Amino acid sequence: MYEKVKDLPIEQQIEQFARDLVGIKSVNGTDGEVTMADELEAILRSFPYFKEHPDQVWTQKLEGDTLGRKNVFALLEVCLKISRPSYIMVIWIR
Repeated sequence: MYEKVKDLPIEQQIEQFARDLVGIKSVNGTDGEVTMADELEAILRSFPYFKEHPDQVWTQKLEGDTLGRKNVFALLEVCLKISRPSYIMVIWIR
């Protein structure tokens, strides 16, 4: 995903993420939720930071869940001197 959006303006990056994620059929109570979590993990891992820090993306299976659903976590540790507006996208899937 990173390669697909890296040269786009931020507005188009956000739109592309939204289009790709909305395009995944992930109805509650179906294995589509697992597909969504897998895709989200793959998107995160496509970024250079997480390629350099693969231990900062992890999943947690939901105990006793018959569909095998999981939470996806990512930790981004940075110190930035921000001179322009910045955006952070947080996605919560459960």
